[in-house]
Amino acid sequence: MAENGSKIGSKVVSETRILIILCGLPSSGKSTLARRIEEKFANMFNREITSVDIDKIRIDNFGDKFLPENENRVRSIAKKDVDNYLIDEVSVIVDDINYYSSMRHEWVSLANKHRIPYFIIYINTPLETCLKWNKIRGSPIDEMLIRHIDLKFDIPGSKYKWDEPFLTYNLEEANLNTLIMEILREIYSYLQSNNTPQKDLKKSLQGKDAAEQSQIHKFDVFTRQFVTYYQITLENELQKLGDNPLLNEIHSIISNSDILSSNFRELRNKYKDDLQSLNQKRREFIHSQNKIPKKDMNTALMIKWFVKNLISGL
Repeated sequence: MAENGSKIGSKVVSETRILIILCGLPSSGKSTLARRIEEKFANMFNREITSVDIDKIRIDNFGDKFLPENENRVRSIAKKDVDNYLIDEVSVIVDDINYYSSMRHEWVSLANKHRIPYFIIYINTPLETCLKWNKIRGSPIDEMLIRHIDLKFDIPGSKYKWDEPFLTYNLEEANLNTLIMEILREIYSYLQSNNTPQKDLKKSLQGKDAAEQSQIHKFDVFTRQFVTYYQITLENELQKLGDNPLLNEIHSIISNSDILSSNFRELRNKYKDDLQSLNQKRREFIHSQNKIPKKDMNTALMIKWFVKNLISGL
């Protein structure tokens, strides 16, 4: 692979759009990495790449205060931006924490829509280092928020094959110049050896496997939103439901059912304000994929089924 500014002459490489999906804790070094990849990539691969910074989208549209009720809109804007860049034949780096597998799944789905390869790069810089770097950044993030994200972080590849990271780095230990060249070499090698990008992924998502993966993803998203709803009711701040359609549907269904309301109160009595234990049970539930129903369920049935299992201890 040519270095020092010379261009790669491979037609396979220069004609292939790609999607790089970064994930890692806040202040782990992702944005610095994204900028450096962007600087080197265009000259070496003979095609354009741009970075979509989710933090910048959030600040430009809603200010620098993080509010959960704005996040659906932030990600919607980001997905539209990425989609438009790919339509315009521009490769993209998604610069975001992407701490849930469901978040990464959104980007993977977009890559599959455009029939292009994606590369999940997991930045596993330790929490304490991230907290230290956070204190010296321009606009520090609340430390409790970083710790909260660390607690909830879905390690890439821990549940799904499609989610396995292409590369994993601890930026505390890395020489950035060497690291950038290594990332570009690995991407180049992959593109050279895979004329049909993501061949293995597409094969694994056929038929029954695709249905099972879709069902697991559906329950993963639902159970996360249910825990979020539980937290909102603990704080008695229903305005935080915002315009989230699933949160509002959960609230409406529980509020209008005497049985589900009673079950939800029983759940509150069991877990009270111990969100950590509740979320841990949720994780165990998703990891034990044999516990996920094979048949499709509407939201009311999922609430009934999930609450019952939480109360009984799964």
